[in-house]
Amino acid sequence: MQRWSASRGQVEPLAALVAVMAVCTGITMYAGVAVEFTDQKEDRSVADPTLDRVSTDLLTDGSIDPSELSDKSYLAPRDHKLAITVETPQRKWDCGKSAPSTAESASKPVSVQVDRGVIETGTLTVEVWNA
Repeated sequence: MQRWSASRGQVEPLAALVAVMAVCTGITMYAGVAVEFTDQKEDRSVADPTLDRVSTDLLTDGSIDPSELSDKSYLAPRDHKLAITVETPQRKWDCGKSAPSTAESASKPVSVQVDRGVIETGTLTVEVWNA
C-alpha cells in the first residue's frame, strides 16, 4: 500500500500556516468588535464600593465614632466628590458638601458610638457625584 500518491492534493506547509494565521486574525478582529459593542458599561455604580471603603475606614471595634468624622474626601473615587452621613434615631452627623440631586447614594446599617459606652443602631450613607 502506497503512503503517497501523485494524484492526491497536498498543501505546502507555508500555505497552511498562512491560512491558519488568516483565520485566527479574522476571529480576533471579530471578537474585538463584538466586545466593543456589547461591553458598554460607562455608567458603573461608584456608590457601593465607596460605601465599603468609607465603612472600613470609619469602623473601629465594630462601631463608628461620629467625632472621627472629618474630611474623608480621599476615599472618593477619582474625579468624584463625597458626602458622608451617619444618622441615629436622635442625631445626625454630616461630613462633606451637600450632594446634588444627581448624586448616587448607598447606605447600610451600622453601630454608632453616640457617647462613651453608649452605642446605638444607625445608618451610614454615602453620596457620590462627579466633580
